[in-house]
Amino acid sequence: MESKDDVSSTDSGIILQSGPDSPVSPLKELKEVTQLTYAIRRQQRALEGRLEACLEELRALCLREAELTGVLPAEYPLKPGEKAPKVRRRVGAAYRLDEQALSKEVRNLSPQRRPLSRDLASAGHSFRGTVPPWAHGSMHATHHPE
Repeated sequence: MESKDDVSSTDSGIILQSGPDSPVSPLKELKEVTQLTYAIRRQQRALEGRLEACLEELRALCLREAELTGVLPAEYPLKPGEKAPKVRRRVGAAYRLDEQALSKEVRNLSPQRRPLSRDLASAGHSFRGTVPPWAHGSMHATHHPE
């Protein structure tokens, strides 16, 4: 039972409608769509900026790896039309690993990758200062096994 204080949606003479047939102001709808479009574009620009920063970091890491190994990794990101840079292995170059940065990176890795990272780091430490077998002899050798 309805009491005298209860007010229905039809008491004032205005019928409240909702759903796909409801009259929505086209101007209001256009304004909402425009706001959403601007928000999505801002988010897209922010994501593109972050992606570009990550790609630059990846390029730098790949170039550093190429200087150590003499081979540019397949993961090196190339821009459309860009050719892969030529790199030469730095024979005898001494690289000091930053132990604090290395341990920080290991802490940030997933639990599955930590053992592999530690194994790679220990292998790098054990080979520090050694000369690879192909580097002995003439600097103009024609064959370098990889």
